[in-house]
Amino acid sequence: IERIASVDVGFDAERLMSMGVIHAADRYKEPDLIRFGNRVLEEIGAIPGVENAAVAFPLSIVGGSWAPSIGVVGREYKRGEEPAPTTTAVTDTYFATMGIPLKRGRLFDRGVAAGPLVPVVVSETFVDQVLGGEDPIGVTLTSRIPQMAKMEVIGVVGDTRRGTLLTNAVPELYVPYHIVPVSDPTIVVRAASGDPLQLARSVDARVA
Repeated sequence: IERIASVDVGFDAERLMSMGVIHAADRYKEPDLIRFGNRVLEEIGAIPGVENAAVAFPLSIVGGSWAPSIGVVGREYKRGEEPAPTTTAVTDTYFATMGIPLKRGRLFDRGVAAGPLVPVVVSETFVDQVLGGEDPIGVTLTSRIPQMAKMEVIGVVGDTRRGTLLTNAVPELYVPYHIVPVSDPTIVVRAASGDPLQLARSVDARVA
């Protein structure tokens, strides 16, 4: 019990709630998903009592995982031994909503258009295990996923615990949702005060 109580989960769970969204695959294409994310953030953010809101896929802390293989420019890997960090597509409000601290560099901005290099954020364990502790800012990553073909690390955030609290931190990669939109995301909302579940009905009305 003492060990669990002393574990730093890497985010602030106080006044935090999440709500899953299921999209009809035949109705929501990439532009629709981006518009959905922008609309939801604006409308939920305007609800009285909401401090911040974000969109994420998948929200691994409540289940689900996405870990595509990546490459690091300048490094060679044997087939099947490429790094496969836990990857999450998030809106720019995600880190503030979750209370995940920025450790180095900067976070991506929703207003930045897609370019030849997708700006991404990684965790401290990613720096240690994938990059061997080298300065991550400006490092180029590659992926077989078209929207993530070439990525540039622009920032480092603290580790978060995923799954059981007693597991070790794993390498984490965050990509911008407005460039890599994914169907069936999770809406995360932080209440300004009190029980966040009191906001559930209002949030659900905006998500529909």
